[in-house]
Amino acid sequence: MKTNLKQFLVLVLFVVLMPVVSFAQKKVDVTLSPDSPNKVIKGTFKGDAYIDYAVYVEEGQMFKVSYKGSTNSSSFNLMPPDESAMALHRGDVDGNNFSGKIAKSGIYTIRVSQMRSAARKGTSVSFTLTLSNISPK
Repeated sequence: MKTNLKQFLVLVLFVVLMPVVSFAQKKVDVTLSPDSPNKVIKGTFKGDAYIDYAVYVEEGQMFKVSYKGSTNSSSFNLMPPDESAMALHRGDVDGNNFSGKIAKSGIYTIRVSQMRSAARKGTSVSFTLTLSNISPK
């Protein structure tokens, strides 16, 4: 009887705390074709949620990311293929635009999110993300 009660309490605790410890995350694969190197993405997220956009970029390409959010507390980070490396661009520090020549081919991640203070309030964000890459000549 005591074991069943413990199992029940653990299950209840898990169900109650699960929404608190898990953050909503969405991962979206993006393809930039040679015919149309520009891609405009519109979306929304709320609170602690964030969206990762994964895009393959080749070495030597000029890669550009532009972000426009409905709040000043939202931005994007650009992470290189080596996930242990530091972000190439931190929107909260570097602003809403990135432009640079890519040094290493691979899948780059663009994470759109908002500052913790706004996330805790459950603020909703609408955004437009514009990606472009230009192959070297």
